[in-house]
Amino acid sequence: MKWRGGRQHTSYPTCALEHLIHRVFASVRLDASVVTKVGGTAQATEWFLAPLEAINRAIDLIGSGDIVDYVYSREIGDMVRLK
Repeated sequence: MKWRGGRQHTSYPTCALEHLIHRVFASVRLDASVVTKVGGTAQATEWFLAPLEAINRAIDLIGSGDIVDYVYSREIGDMVRLK
């Protein structure tokens, strides 16, 4: 683990981190399509509707390595530990 910006930091490969973020925030992924410049459509899969507090909590959990044990709950409005 490394210290960065006053937070303990665990390094994840980029694709693993992206997968974790998608899994953690799956319940609040924005279901939207966008029109491309050539008139086609593209599904937006990288957009999530979560409060800043939850995002900051996720950043802390990523840094500590504990993010693998959590998901964001739309119903509760907070990160919850998986059982």
